[in-house]
Amino acid sequence: MAFRDEFPVLENIAYLNAGTDGPLPRRAVERAKAELDAELTEGRVMAHFMRRHELQEQLREGYARAMHCTPEEVAVTTGTSFGLGAVMAGLDLGPNDEILTTDSEHPGLLGPLIAARHRGATVRTVPIHQLAEAVTNKTTWSPPRTCPGSPARRSRPSSPRSTCRSSSTARRARAR
Repeated sequence: MAFRDEFPVLENIAYLNAGTDGPLPRRAVERAKAELDAELTEGRVMAHFMRRHELQEQLREGYARAMHCTPEEVAVTTGTSFGLGAVMAGLDLGPNDEILTTDSEHPGLLGPLIAARHRGATVRTVPIHQLAEAVTNKTTWSPPRTCPGSPARRSRPSSPRSTCRSSSTARRARAR
């Protein structure tokens, strides 16, 4: 079966921006149906919660393999917006920090950027094609800590970890 065949809806419509409710792959629907059928007949008792934990760990391990890191470095959240908010809150950004963002940012990041601004951080917006060039020695960035050969330095011991895949993005230009 070809990859595109996993998405039957693509025979009828084209998804050009599927950030929130994108097309469902056939396998995901089949797995979800099986889990829901088990909940229907077996109930949501202790075995259900143990199964949820097991599935979450499998998901974390799969993402870790895809991102070439350990499962302990992967946070599974309810969605990208929640994850961005959690990371931004964990950075403890304040008056000596500058956040660099783009003019085409996802709306899920706008709230955390506003909260950081309320805590005194400077939020600077640039056109997306100028992002890499806009990083200065004032820019605060949370780099990956565990990527071998990474020129980036950690911002704080308590900063959340980024994935090694972000090494091609802009880096923190100064150490705290």
